[in-house]
Amino acid sequence: MKLTTYLIFLVMMMRTIDYYIAKIKEQREIDRSVLHEAFLEDFYAKNKELQGIDRDIVAQRTNKIIATLDGDVEAARVADILKIRLCERREEYLKAHNIRPDYETELPICDKCNDTGFYIGSKGRRRVCKCMNEALEECYEASGLGNFTRISKKNYDENYCQNKDRRRAVLTKITKIYQHMVESRNNIWLYIDGIQSGKTYLSVFLAKQIIGVGDSCAYIKLEDISDMSEVMSEIVKGCDILFIDDYSGALTSSGSIGTDLNNILEMRSGMDVPTVIITNESLAEIIAESDVRISGKLKFAERV
Repeated sequence: MKLTTYLIFLVMMMRTIDYYIAKIKEQREIDRSVLHEAFLEDFYAKNKELQGIDRDIVAQRTNKIIATLDGDVEAARVADILKIRLCERREEYLKAHNIRPDYETELPICDKCNDTGFYIGSKGRRRVCKCMNEALEECYEASGLGNFTRISKKNYDENYCQNKDRRRAVLTKITKIYQHMVESRNNIWLYIDGIQSGKTYLSVFLAKQIIGVGDSCAYIKLEDISDMSEVMSEIVKGCDILFIDDYSGALTSSGSIGTDLNNILEMRSGMDVPTVIITNESLAEIIAESDVRISGKLKFAERV
């Protein structure tokens, strides 16, 4: 398969939050239909007169169609007049009983997103609706974030590890990176900071926020890069932004990690999507200890 064809295939197969929401929406359509049928059955049981009017309207519509096909102009005209009178009776009944005119229309289960799974946030960007939390959790799991249930927008602590200014700067920079508002030679970025400085905390928080606005993202530790599921492997190769945590130059010479990482970086570079490598090692250590194929790329990486 040619590289261009494969890249297109990856984009088509990318399991973003849309993929998981679509699965829930299929079931929701069935649920909504069942609920609506139950509602109409109960509604007409309480409004027998209206049920009769609706049936007569349908009958006159059918009569007009048949008369038109038969070329019976007079019968079609009579059916039309009767239908108009029935519609007037229907409208009077609805007003008298304070019934909404579109009661026959299926209502969405969720008023906030109208069952689309998304709503427009205060900043004009679409966000995943709370009614789709199940889809979000599935997407987090598939994207490598399943073990970080406590990190969320709701409990985000900007001053975690007492490093508020640095955290703000990194958050702003990475947001601009994934939105392609800053440029680099090969779209590889190094997030270098000390041990226990909150790098993982911030990276996971950002990853979840990116998924929450409908974009694709993945988080993986370098040591796990050769042991990914098939789904995770596809996400890692083509997602909008990839976070590789706990990077160690020495690890790239262990097993097939160096080869697998190099393939991922090559693939993502070809797709022009950013990769953020997170480490507590200095740049000099990274360059000196990494597999030669990786160090060659990291020499041109930008700093977060």
